[in-house]
Amino acid sequence: TLFPIYFYRQKTSTTPGYWALVPIYGTLRNRLFKDIIEFSLFPLYARTVKKGLVTKNFLYPFFHLRTGKETKGWGFWPLVGHEKRNSYQKLNSWNEMEDVQGYSKEFFIWPFGFRNILDKSDGTKSKEYAIIPLFRSLRSKDRDSTTLGWPFFTYTHDREQKYKEWAFPWPLVIFSRGAGKKLNRVWPFYSYGEKGAARSGFLLWPFYLKRTIDSQPLYKTRDRILFFLYSKTKVKNVETGNQSRRESLWPLFTSSSDLEGNSVFSTLSILEPLLPADDELHRSWGPLWTLYKKRKNQKDNSVEWNSFLNIFQGYKNQEKRSWKFLYGLVSREKTKSTKCWKLFGFPITKKSTTIDSQPLEPHNLTQ
Repeated sequence: TLFPIYFYRQKTSTTPGYWALVPIYGTLRNRLFKDIIEFSLFPLYARTVKKGLVTKNFLYPFFHLRTGKETKGWGFWPLVGHEKRNSYQKLNSWNEMEDVQGYSKEFFIWPFGFRNILDKSDGTKSKEYAIIPLFRSLRSKDRDSTTLGWPFFTYTHDREQKYKEWAFPWPLVIFSRGAGKKLNRVWPFYSYGEKGAARSGFLLWPFYLKRTIDSQPLYKTRDRILFFLYSKTKVKNVETGNQSRRESLWPLFTSSSDLEGNSVFSTLSILEPLLPADDELHRSWGPLWTLYKKRKNQKDNSVEWNSFLNIFQGYKNQEKRSWKFLYGLVSREKTKSTKCWKLFGFPITKKSTTIDSQPLEPHNLTQ
């Protein structure tokens, strides 16, 4: 193969061979998202096959004929075109019969005028007509929508979601009313909306954004300033009263605690506010920019901390207190009965002592 001029594949016992000299003559198989491509003096003539649908192009892309799988169509692009497919059944990858819905599609002076009639699985039809930007109409069993002077005025009645909506222009000014959706938006000044268990809104977008989700027994709120510059998320279990939180100020710090009371604080915080759910990224790359990190385990009342690239590390619980420098080059451990200094992991001094109640912080580690 000398892409994109010459293609050649030798015939085998399981696959047919092919060759092509672009644009003179040839055949391609399983290339360019098509099962078969045949051409002669392209773009004068080309024939493509994809999943049983055959398309013949003359003076590509201006004129085409399409047949196969209950489908017939033609087009003289961009002036006018028509295509129709009858509904039929096919065997899917699970060896089960599934319905393929039919349609009738027409266009004129593409992409400004079109008419689409789609068969729905419940036996009804969805009809859409448009002369862009003057008019667009959608009519179906579940939803009606009318647009005049797109995008300046749109009226939608969604019977499935149970709401009516007025937009002028969409999506800047929108008012929705109904059991399924409520929304008042005048972008970028103000917005407040309700849909199902979710509530969301903003003031002077994107300066302040707020979102709440009431999915019993959990109630979640998130407040943001300038997207990720400042973010505060709370999740409360209304049955137990336990709550988790996550607060970040980019790029200064990230602080979080879970429903069990375990907490983490870190500074600096470069990618954590941008990708809060990517724990693998935080573990792998966080040490490159984290100057100080502290973790508290509520179950055993332990605290551990580490500095940039884990050069300093410390740990404390009810039984002992320890720290190490340069991954164990020098370390110190103190329990209720002993105090031990180590060099390269080997004890150099060890004596009996009594542990005090001072908190584990860097300025106390040398005591």
